Amino acid sequence: MIRKTVLEILTRIIEKKEPCHIVLGQALEKMSDLPEKDRAFVKLLVYGVLERKIMLDRVIEELSGRTINKVKPIVRNILRIGIYQLAFTDVPDHAAVFETVSLAKKGPAAPFKSFINANLRSFQRRRDYFMIEYPKTLEPKEKLSYEYSMPLWITQMWLKRFGTEQTEKIMKAFLEPHGLPVRINISKAKEDDVIAALTAQGIKAEKSALCDNAYILFDCPAPNLVKEFSEGLITVQDAACVLSGQMIGLKGSENVLDICAAPGGKTMNAADIMLALAGSKERAGHVTACDISQNKTDLINENIERCGFDNISVMINDATVFNEKFEDAFDVVICDLPCSGLGIIGKKPDIRYNASVEGINELSELQRKILRNAFRYVKRGGKLLYSTCTLTEAENEKNCEFIEKSGSFKLVASKTIMPGTFGADGFYMSLFISE
Repeated sequence: MIRKTVLEILTRIIEKKEPCHIVLGQALEKMSDLPEKDRAFVKLLVYGVLERKIMLDRVIEELSGRTINKVKPIVRNILRIGIYQLAFTDVPDHAAVFETVSLAKKGPAAPFKSFINANLRSFQRRRDYFMIEYPKTLEPKEKLSYEYSMPLWITQMWLKRFGTEQTEKIMKAFLEPHGLPVRINISKAKEDDVIAALTAQGIKAEKSALCDNAYILFDCPAPNLVKEFSEGLITVQDAACVLSGQMIGLKGSENVLDICAAPGGKTMNAADIMLALAGSKERAGHVTACDISQNKTDLINENIERCGFDNISVMINDATVFNEKFEDAFDVVICDLPCSGLGIIGKKPDIRYNASVEGINELSELQRKILRNAFRYVKRGGKLLYSTCTLTEAENEKNCEFIEKSGSFKLVASKTIMPGTFGADGFYMSLFISE
């Protein structure tokens, strides 16, 4: 039952290219009546296979003598599940093999049951070779790609950009266990009180060294099962994102535009900071949160309603189209724009398989199209925050240069957070003042 669910999830993610976090979230919600250990095992196998897919596929090719695309999708996914268990979990070998082969007892994989069993048994015998000896036969860039299951083109891009040592640190950080990153809404509660309440529930809260009021929670159930989340005292948000909001240097009374706001983390961070500084709704500044569709604005509204912020308004707006009503209207414009997401592979491991050089170039141009409009929304002397959760030059430093060369903005600060820095995601942020 558990592995069958994993197989169904992986089929949707790998073969149909549906987003991992959405598919897995839906599946875990349907499994809410199952023991937590079963839900955790599903998550382990899904994330594990996605995190190690390139390695697993190389192993399957070596064992079977076939290219991975010549192996039927359902068969290769069953093999991925089995080999991952044998290589990276403490599931006893006999159980891993038996339960995995059982997935092929009926249905379209049934004719390949013996093939699956033979390849799993073969991996058992040759496990040390694939885990220890085989990587030594590869060129350095291919070795990194194999050991960390990173597409070769991304590996090469980062090697050229960051060097071998930093590239390996990035890839290693993606595979490290991570807790739930949260921000405490300081206008709603005192940090010490919230942390004490979480601790009393057996939740370990580790304060981020990256910025204020950001924490990583461990031994934590799903957020909706945590009272402090339901009551709007905490919000799920990575410390790097929290830092970008604090980087703005809000005074408390600004008129802020969040141009691509869903699901609303940066909107609420800005609203929270201003409410805390102003001390009341009447004196606090206001945030206009926009995104392109009803589905996206619904997500923002859900978070605002949960947290109870009343200095935010939400509207549907296409950021690529100039909005005359926004011209020269805002003290701060937050441009956290759609990007390739290569800095958050640790949380969304499927991103690496769907990215491409062409996609990155298209996103870079989309970002510039949005920025050209955003330039006109900032008052003279106002601020523009540009940020992404990726690690490409085209989307980060090149766009920072683009903003500077517009002639209207002066760079105040720029920062790249590497994945794993104090437990944070990979993130880029740059702050400008309108001249």
